[in-house]
Amino acid sequence: IFARAQQLQDVNRQLRAANAELAEQAVERTRLSERLHRLDQLKTQFFANVSHELRTPLTLILGPVEQMLSAADVPDAWTAPLRVIRRNARTLLRHVNDLLDVARLDAGRLQPRYVDLDIARLVREAAANFDGVAQQREITYDVTTPARLDAEVDPDKIVRVVLNLLSNAFKFTPPHGRVTCQLHAGRGPKAEWINLEVTDTGPGIPVEFRDAVFERFFQAEQSAIRRFDGTGLGLTIVKDFVDLHGGRITLTEAYGGGAAFLIQLPRHAPRGVSVGGDAHLLRPSSAAAELYVPDVSVPFVPAPDTPDRPEAAGSIVLVVEDNVDMNRFIAAALGSEYDVRTARKRRTSSSPI
Repeated sequence: IFARAQQLQDVNRQLRAANAELAEQAVERTRLSERLHRLDQLKTQFFANVSHELRTPLTLILGPVEQMLSAADVPDAWTAPLRVIRRNARTLLRHVNDLLDVARLDAGRLQPRYVDLDIARLVREAAANFDGVAQQREITYDVTTPARLDAEVDPDKIVRVVLNLLSNAFKFTPPHGRVTCQLHAGRGPKAEWINLEVTDTGPGIPVEFRDAVFERFFQAEQSAIRRFDGTGLGLTIVKDFVDLHGGRITLTEAYGGGAAFLIQLPRHAPRGVSVGGDAHLLRPSSAAAELYVPDVSVPFVPAPDTPDRPEAAGSIVLVVEDNVDMNRFIAAALGSEYDVRTARKRRTSSSPI
């Protein structure tokens, strides 16, 4: 009996020691979790602060540049450099806006502001920003909506969804391809839902990446979807904005190849949520929409052969850079001293170099 009691005491001591160790581990896990949460909050706040600080100087760059380009007496020699400034400032501002939206989403400060409006008109106006790109690249572009379709949605966020999806479609659709944007109300049991579908005839997205493309900062390095530079936030923001409306987004393969994004949105705001009237609707400015329209007006053109220079005999420099503006800038900077050749790193359907 004594030996048995001694064994039980030993087991109890071991259990107490194990429980104490588990308690310490639980405290440590809690401490680490709280620290990670604080670090995540600091990261979110950092993104928000940096984005705010960058937007002001970018706006002050774009404003004067737009004024100079619209002036009747701007010298021809200034036009091309000013367009380079405008194009790249717009790109940077779009990335800054994306980072700011992600920071607001993480902080829970980006909630829908519902408005009772004609969503068909809203989609048509947003989609019209891509008419010029379609015509320039000879892409068949079909936008199909009802004459009118009333819905209660956040207009700013729906416009961003449309602009992001169409921007993505036009980036990857080669010349003479096809892009479609269709909006229609559900039928039967789904009559209270709205369907928005955007398709293209680009390379499509492999099955193994179709869920991952909605993750933040995702870029598929070895696939066709990495051909264009970006933050990897566009589709993430689309999904987040759709989720805020209580909707769903799916990605499949379009008929005949390419990508097909289908969005389903509730036609009405949740019960108890304030809904504004159409009179309160603020239409996005053309300047804001232009941030999301891909600039395809600057094709890649290899630098022209430079005349032989005795002082630079045999000094040939090959500039390999995908960004057209950077490629030209480097070539121009070196052109007075070297025989410059230019090329791109990747071969794409729209850029054969």
